Amino acid sequence: MALGDLRHKGILFGCDSWARVIEETHPYQKKGVLMIQYLILPTEELKEAYPNILQRPGALPVQTKWGPCKWVEYPKHWVEDENRSRRNAIVRILCTFDGRRTNHTDREERLTRELKRYQEENEMLKLASVVDAEEKEIILKEKIKQAEMFAELNDKMKGEIKGGKKDKDEEDS
Repeated sequence: MALGDLRHKGILFGCDSWARVIEETHPYQKKGVLMIQYLILPTEELKEAYPNILQRPGALPVQTKWGPCKWVEYPKHWVEDENRSRRNAIVRILCTFDGRRTNHTDREERLTRELKRYQEENEMLKLASVVDAEEKEIILKEKIKQAEMFAELNDKMKGEIKGGKKDKDEEDS
């Protein structure tokens, strides 16, 4: 690579095949799924691994100064592109080059299901916490009413006892 040439980021597919990313698009919606497109320059190994896709006539329709390329798109949730740099970075695609599932996509799906379940459980716990707080408030109000009634009864009982002693004392005199 000559001085001043742009070193493109690599793209590693879930099938452990490599290519070079020449260009990429911003994420966009397609049938309700967030997608992202990459213009890739396939390696010879990738071409050999996918001859039905990459070696037929017209399979690489985009001509660049680096060679024939192809636009490919993947669901954004299957793309790991932490380093947004245009050079010395790697885009990791969890599925295979042709979009088939791998153990990476299965793990991602399992983790997504677990996350959804945990979020639902968390929401239920929040609701239960609110209901619990309301029930505690009702119980506390009932306890306060009971305490007020006991205090009232206690005052009445003290008055009757004092009143009763006074009556006996007056009778004795």
